[in-house]
Amino acid sequence: MKLSDNIAHKLISSIRKSSGYEIILPNFYVGHYEMDVFRRMKSGYVYEYEIKISRSDFKNDFKKHKSKRVGLYPNHQFEKEYKHECMSIGRGDCNKFFFVVPENLIQPEEVPEHAGLIWLVERTSSHGTFFDFKTIKNAPFIHKNKNDSKKFFENLAVSLSFREVNQRNKLIRMKHKFEELKSKFKK
Repeated sequence: MKLSDNIAHKLISSIRKSSGYEIILPNFYVGHYEMDVFRRMKSGYVYEYEIKISRSDFKNDFKKHKSKRVGLYPNHQFEKEYKHECMSIGRGDCNKFFFVVPENLIQPEEVPEHAGLIWLVERTSSHGTFFDFKTIKNAPFIHKNKNDSKKFFENLAVSLSFREVNQRNKLIRMKHKFEELKSKFKK
């Protein structure tokens, strides 16, 4: 399992222990961007947790953009709309945004004003090694628009059904591959 997936799994487990009946999904698209961990609070607010495992991974997050058409046909052009620039002016798909990183990888002063910072802290005791999440910088609200409309839940259902079909197809391909390998080893 990749380190980022392992951190996401630990984060989801940690959130579920404290949150109860919220919607929490790994690697989930909302709008144009994939959220490493998507969390819809009971209040209707959406939190995004972006997991970074290296400094270069952190810096690359600021390069994420979508193309936006500007001008009228036939002279329209495209300009880049950067994810973090949008969040810094109160626009975006989430209400709060957190970077989640191994302890001390990123310092609070490196994190933009619109984002929070959570460290994955490794602790050792006589019972073994365990991991804990420590909020170093709480994220402010980017905006207070709630995601509780019928349209939001319809989009959520469509995304989940698409994801479910993809997972089934992936499982079928893996099963076929396993059967192929099994038959090769029987010979």
